[in-house]
Formats: sequence, structure tokens, C-alpha cells
Amino acid sequence: MDSCVTPLESPNNSPQAIDRLLESEVQLLLPPEPAPQRHLACIYMGTDETKLVYVGQTQDAPERRWKEHRLIGSGPFKKGATYVRKKVTDFFSSR
Repeated sequence: MDSCVTPLESPNNSPQAIDRLLESEVQLLLPPEPAPQRHLACIYMGTDETKLVYVGQTQDAPERRWKEHRLIGSGPFKKGATYVRKKVTDFFSSR
């Protein structure tokens, strides 16, 4: 009789426990890569249907900031605009 049983072969482990064990092993072998540091900032401009212009700045990705504006109804979307033309006007170092 072989007395060497690995944790995966144990009859007491549920499929969920085995999945958790495998996931933890993968995380130890392949840790997630850190997000790259963004040291750039940008100035962006949005123009709505009525030609109202909004100018903003962000140290985040301009695309992410634009989505935030749309989701919470701020910036160029503050007055209920549904279509806003966007343009990044300048990038600069934030340090």
C-alpha cells in the first residue's frame, strides 16, 4: 500500500477546495504583474451638441476619466448631453 497521498488525491477534498488549492499554487508561481506607473497627465476637451465646451485635466488614463464622466453625469455630460466630441489636447509629466 502506498502511503504517499498528495492533497489533490485525498478523498476528503471537494472540487471547490481543489480549485482553491490550485489557484493559490498558481498565484505563488505566477504573481500578478504590478500595474505600470503613469507619470503622465493630460488636458482634455469635450464639446457637446450645443457647442458648450468643457476642459478638464486628469492624471489617470483619459479614456477612464471620460467613462467616469459619462457614468456619473459630470464634466461635459453634466447638463444632460448625450453626444460629446472628445479630444485630448496635451500630455505632460505630472512630476
